[in-house]
Amino acid sequence: MRPQILLTGLLFLSSFFLSAQSTISLRLDPSSEDATVDNWYPNGNYPNETDYCSGTWTINGTEVSWRTFFKFDLNMIPPGSVVNSAYLSLYYAHPNSFNDVHQSLTSSNESVLQRVTDPWQENLIAWNNQPSVTNVDQVFLPQSTSGTQDYPNMDVTAMVQEMVNTGNYGFSLRQVVEIQYGRMIFASGDHPDSSQRPLLIVTFTPQVTCLHLKIDKAGEDATVDDFHPANNNPNEIEYFCGGWTINNIPVRWRNFFKF
Repeated sequence: MRPQILLTGLLFLSSFFLSAQSTISLRLDPSSEDATVDNWYPNGNYPNETDYCSGTWTINGTEVSWRTFFKFDLNMIPPGSVVNSAYLSLYYAHPNSFNDVHQSLTSSNESVLQRVTDPWQENLIAWNNQPSVTNVDQVFLPQSTSGTQDYPNMDVTAMVQEMVNTGNYGFSLRQVVEIQYGRMIFASGDHPDSSQRPLLIVTFTPQVTCLHLKIDKAGEDATVDDFHPANNNPNEIEYFCGGWTINNIPVRWRNFFKF
């Protein structure tokens, strides 16, 4: 029965390691990368706003659109991992710099989350140099039904998987149709209420790596026996495990080796 028990144990261990999952909870904070851009000041940089605006309004009669870029630190997820799930939560910002709520006056404030595909820095990004995004696996935020609506647990699994696979440049948030007057307002990583800041919960399975190790001449191995109990035999070409006799004297051999 021993071989069967050993095989069962190996299968159990293999199953355990292959199915081992980890879950991490990531929340943006003031040290995180996030910024807002708008076409009112197309070269302006806004890295420290306490809220994100996705929408279009007017300033002195001029139509202005706002977009947001933000990035979570995914370094805790090893390369090659399978992202089993990733859920993003955005929370209405109270208070906010607009002194307003979500609005859909003359246009829908429906917004879209997209994956950013180029590097950017929060202290340099502006409307005129905003990075490219892709609509592959994009996620829509339906028009709000209340002025203070939160958008919890949005499924961004596919986007996060691609970030792990090809590079993490974060998310972009903008109004689907950038026409006045509609906007959403969410708390940023710089918001004073930490419970309102963007939250990403990721469950992933690390890639299982198989190592094939072979002892060579530089490896640590040796044989000992009680016929010459003080002798050292580090260069034997074989391991002998057993008992025999030498000149009718019982002798035992043992081996030690290390990978």
